[in-house]
Amino acid sequence: HLATSEQASEALLMGLRLAEGVNLPALETRFGIDSNALINSDKRDHLTSIGMLWSKGGRIGLTKQGRPVLDAVLAELGAEIMCFKLSDFVPTRQIARKEEALRRR
Repeated sequence: HLATSEQASEALLMGLRLAEGVNLPALETRFGIDSNALINSDKRDHLTSIGMLWSKGGRIGLTKQGRPVLDAVLAELGAEIMCFKLSDFVPTRQIARKEEALRRR
């Protein structure tokens, strides 16, 4: 059996793979964990601004650009409860290139 925090992180991981994304308030209710423990809202906003995530009405999901770099997006979200070590992931070149292009604007 997985611990509740591991179940929540798995649900987040699997939900981000879906086109409809993840309903954060539903995860909070289901697992009794505040969404701020699931994701870093500043990082979510940053990833949204560079086109890796979308966020609407309590839901978040990967954009077409974010799908190929799911692991890096998860690492950037900086979730405190993830069942894997976030330090194992390095943001990919695609995220770095997008950030650089936005800085040049």
